[in-house]
Amino acid sequence: MADSLENIPSIFEIYRISTSPSQIADALERSRSLKQSLMWQTSGVDKTIFYFEIVELDLKNLLITVKYNGEKELIDPKRPVFMKLHFRETLFKGKVIKFEANKITISIPSEIHLREYRNSLRVIFAPGEESVELRVLTPGLDASRIPTMKAHLKDISIKGVGLLISKNNSHLFKKDQMIEITGFSKTPLTRHLTGRVVYCIKFAIQDRRVLYKVGIELTQFIPKDKFERLIRDKKNNFQTTSTHLLESKAFREDFRKHIKTEILRTVDKMKRRSTIQNYVNILEVNSLNDTYLIEHVKILSVICIYIAQALKWPDWASIEKFVYAAYLHDAPFFDHPRLARIRNLHDFHILKDQLTEEEKELFLSSTKLAASLINKDPDHPDHVEEMLKYQKEWPTGQGFPNKLTHEQIPLLAAFFIIAHDLTDEIISNFDWSIERWLLRVKKDFSKGHFKDIIAAIVSSKEKIIAHALEAGAI
Repeated sequence: MADSLENIPSIFEIYRISTSPSQIADALERSRSLKQSLMWQTSGVDKTIFYFEIVELDLKNLLITVKYNGEKELIDPKRPVFMKLHFRETLFKGKVIKFEANKITISIPSEIHLREYRNSLRVIFAPGEESVELRVLTPGLDASRIPTMKAHLKDISIKGVGLLISKNNSHLFKKDQMIEITGFSKTPLTRHLTGRVVYCIKFAIQDRRVLYKVGIELTQFIPKDKFERLIRDKKNNFQTTSTHLLESKAFREDFRKHIKTEILRTVDKMKRRSTIQNYVNILEVNSLNDTYLIEHVKILSVICIYIAQALKWPDWASIEKFVYAAYLHDAPFFDHPRLARIRNLHDFHILKDQLTEEEKELFLSSTKLAASLINKDPDHPDHVEEMLKYQKEWPTGQGFPNKLTHEQIPLLAAFFIIAHDLTDEIISNFDWSIERWLLRVKKDFSKGHFKDIIAAIVSSKEKIIAHALEAGAI
């Protein structure tokens, strides 16, 4: 864990995993017409590289056939083949199925790695879930005189739209063709949107019909209120919860069972301790009206365990420590739940004019109050006091109450600060990704204990992913 962050492989920072069959098919189809895709095999430290073109895609049987420059080197059919497609630099590992003259057939895997170029949310819709009303514009002809047509909405971002159309209409969507969107089936538009066709490719066969996907780049952003209305149900239905995280592949089945048992056991113990039982009961009662606090606590518990696993901390009893700290870190806010949503000192200064004097004082003294609460319980786990005492500090000195820097923040406190920030990222963004979070925090978490913890997260083979991504909604 001594590696500096500058030496952490950048591949992890810019790639995300997709297990969505439609996204895998999309990446392969869109790479079909592009040149300079490559594949390689490794043997020890040696890597043999071949350039190829896709000549056949069999999505039904999950096979891809490519033509490659195989005159000089031989491919070993017993070893996997790694492939890098031109479209979004997609990476995947396949198994050799069949050889022909300068052609090879390889299995399409159930997961691929897509380079993460987007800095804005893209949401995916199922066929028939949402449709678009549009016109294919003709130069010199008044748009109002052109009849509209409907198309299925495949995906959408604030400045891009993906459509599914029939083969019969594919000739209308040539590259650079201008399009006018007049509305969406569930969200009318007060002003029409215009855009140009970026691509039109064969996408899928559904009910014996060939469907084409059309990518449209809009000339202006979709109004924020309209975009939020379009994706509202998606955000509600695909928000990552503590259950999703705990049931993910990041934890082995036996460890997952142990985690669940330890969480229940720890909470039960806390309910029987007179000095803190009231806080645990208040938290559970409040969850009947507002689930934010209880879900925040549960996600934080799971994230602490996830990071501890990445650090290879062998003490399974540490789970009690993490759950105890998570359940009580926001205890001063249980009677003022809106304060729990303020992430840091920067957000506090933005929002403080909306707070009462009592709330301001409470927020700024919350870490001291939380730590003093722990001290009232003589049986509290080791290190929990320091985890809560320093929880709002920040390694660059921009936290509170003491504006400590990375040299002054103990290991377990640094651990809890990182876990809490990742928890806030998950709760705040239904399309979160650990890769984008790492890019955001890498500079601040580049020294001291913070550097070592982040390096362990990056190096870990087990990765947590957003429920929306796992479900194919983004």
